[in-house]
Amino acid sequence: MKTLIIGLDGGTFKVIDQLIKQDKLPNFSYLIKNGCHGILKSTIHPITAPAWTSFMTGVNPGKHGIYDFSIKIPGSYEIKYVNRTFNTAYKTIWQLLSEEDVRVGCFNIPMTYPVEKVNGFMISGLGTPGVESEFTYPADLKKEIIDKFGSYKILNPFRRTTCDGFIKSLHENIDQILEISLYLLKKYNPDVFCVIFGETDYVQHHFWHCMDPKHPCYSEELNKKYGNAIYNVYQHIDENIGKLLNEFHFDQIFILSDHGFGPTQGFINLNAWLEQEGYLVKNQASSFLRKLRYFSRKYLPEQMKQHIMRKLPFLKDRIDSFLFGQNIDWSKTKAFAGGVYGNIYINLKGREPLGVILENQYEEIIQELKEKLLKLLNPITKEPLIEKILTKNEVYQGEKLDYAPDLVVIYKDYLYYSMPTLLQTEHYFYQTFLENVVGELKSLSYHTLDGIFIAYGKNININQQIYNAQIIDIAPTLLYSLNKKIPSYMDGKVLKEIFQKSFWEENLPKYTDYNKKTKKKFYKEYNSSEEEEIKKRLKQLGYF
Repeated sequence: MKTLIIGLDGGTFKVIDQLIKQDKLPNFSYLIKNGCHGILKSTIHPITAPAWTSFMTGVNPGKHGIYDFSIKIPGSYEIKYVNRTFNTAYKTIWQLLSEEDVRVGCFNIPMTYPVEKVNGFMISGLGTPGVESEFTYPADLKKEIIDKFGSYKILNPFRRTTCDGFIKSLHENIDQILEISLYLLKKYNPDVFCVIFGETDYVQHHFWHCMDPKHPCYSEELNKKYGNAIYNVYQHIDENIGKLLNEFHFDQIFILSDHGFGPTQGFINLNAWLEQEGYLVKNQASSFLRKLRYFSRKYLPEQMKQHIMRKLPFLKDRIDSFLFGQNIDWSKTKAFAGGVYGNIYINLKGREPLGVILENQYEEIIQELKEKLLKLLNPITKEPLIEKILTKNEVYQGEKLDYAPDLVVIYKDYLYYSMPTLLQTEHYFYQTFLENVVGELKSLSYHTLDGIFIAYGKNININQQIYNAQIIDIAPTLLYSLNKKIPSYMDGKVLKEIFQKSFWEENLPKYTDYNKKTKKKFYKEYNSSEEEEIKKRLKQLGYF
């Protein structure tokens, strides 16, 4: 069974359906009409790092421990950027298939750095510090790719700050992904090949407000100039999928996204609200350090900054961790927020270094915060800002709950976004939009829960819409389609409804009590320069 998996980071039917109606996505249209399709629910929150990790492992963030691009270290106020190795217990489908002698090819998948040894090849995607890092398996594949294709544009951190330059980079990347995919397929002939296009996510962050009249920043002028930017990226990817399918035969094809996308109405600064309500107290003593860091990053020559990083590699981590909580005076703070969406941590005595909330006060403050937050209204529309608030035990299950926030705040329809880096020195809790978001490029739209799923091929039903699919379902569904046993620890289910009835009845799923603990446990942290590159790339894409 030759299997092709195509990921569209942030792919959404909001765009795909419009273009299909206009006959502008012939390949997507064909696969949908001759296969199954439906909404694919993301993780909570719908963030690239936990979502793609759940796709590859079939488990929820409570087990693999990746809730965001960065984590707060339990028992401290430190934050660390995470990569593939933070998941120390659950093997990816690439490893499981490799152990079954299935040849796999993994190309540009987020959260696969550092690369793992597989029966085939792996080129890591988002989360890779840069082309200087070792981002391929086998190791010599890196030199081979760069020698053959020149500048490796796919890891381009988009340092071009103009809208036109950014768009040009996206289309260059899409073409290079196709060229390298064709080369890898011919050389390695994998049984299962997975490739991810991140360009759908990037273009939607920066140009959704140019095409959607419902976005508060929409204007006719922007629409005239950049209204087709998103559509052009989807059409370009559709065209390249057609070229891929013309060159190679696949018995089954899966197309999915890690989350959906939509217009954002504004930014919410939960730490500012917590301060207003007396749950968080700032320590102004760190204001000087924050200003010093800002001016040093802006005005120091690059050579001098690199010299400091070499001589004092620990300095950046310590400063970032110190500044993490908006100048927080931990000895007087009851709760604080962190992460790119609505996460709140209780400053619990005995768990946090300077915790003030006693264990018998924990439930009381949880309920108090819930009641107050649910009453918050959008100051412009007067509609509720928050849809629901869940405790970590209501959202996640697993052995890494210690890394989860105490409260998960879900904004209404994910119409709002937290931007901790830009908002950490501000005093407002709600803002429509900021003027200084990524220079000329403004990241003004963000993720939603509703991703996409399309299945086509042998044993797959035809022209059928499916419901209630989740991203954790993909790993067990893929294993089932390849007649492999499914580890019983996986949280996802096999998507029975996509398969033909006769095939299902003759091939019921087989499960195994796979010993997940056999995986070697280690966590490879980014060094200071790598962290700086990760943070820079995420900021340029609009996450910080």
